[in-house]
Amino acid sequence: DALAFACHCLLLDAGFVATDGNGNEAKGLGPDWNAGGVYCFQYRHQSSSMTYIVKMVPMDIKMVILGMPKEDPKVQQIELSIDDYVSSNDPADYSKNYQNLPMLMAVISKEVAGRLVPSTVPEPA
Repeated sequence: DALAFACHCLLLDAGFVATDGNGNEAKGLGPDWNAGGVYCFQYRHQSSSMTYIVKMVPMDIKMVILGMPKEDPKVQQIELSIDDYVSSNDPADYSKNYQNLPMLMAVISKEVAGRLVPSTVPEPA
């Protein structure tokens, strides 16, 4: 749950807005956000009229992230090593759960947000 939650938060930080099944802005994660071992989110982005589906599938030591616009069935995929970003799963102190957050932020910004909505990738300085 920890890595999926962090990725979701980083997508929100990149300008994505979580939506419910009807396209309305979602209030919180919802009760089934982590049901069945697959994490599924739906988003809009301010610079696009499309709806984006992002699924995160943990597979042993990896997290596979799949994303696509509903209107264009071209799937983008990346793999993350869970141990690179999650150090524990302590529900009492979330600050102890994560490591290498700046690296995760860069990966999500470029490899997930940037592939779904290219205008979200900052121009090089």
